[in-house]
Amino acid sequence: MMDAKTTPTDIDSAIGLLVRHLRTTAKISPTQCADAMGLSYQTYLRFERGERAVNLGSLMALQNLLNFNAIEFIDGAREIDHVLHRISRHWHNAS
Repeated sequence: MMDAKTTPTDIDSAIGLLVRHLRTTAKISPTQCADAMGLSYQTYLRFERGERAVNLGSLMALQNLLNFNAIEFIDGAREIDHVLHRISRHWHNAS
């Protein structure tokens, strides 16, 4: 389990992007998500921007509010992370 001092990774950024997409699609406020996860508003925003790692327990609490399966969600975030790495390598090699 990650603690609040763990440096976020690319996968954390991908998870934050996915959560933001689900939240805005469902028209749910960041405050509602923060409350569901037991986080402050500011900490939640840092998580959504990929600036803070989140633990699995907090993600599991959010799954009911946003109607997703946390395990499938993590697999999807891994795929996004893989695609972002491929794009990054392509841009780096092209320059």
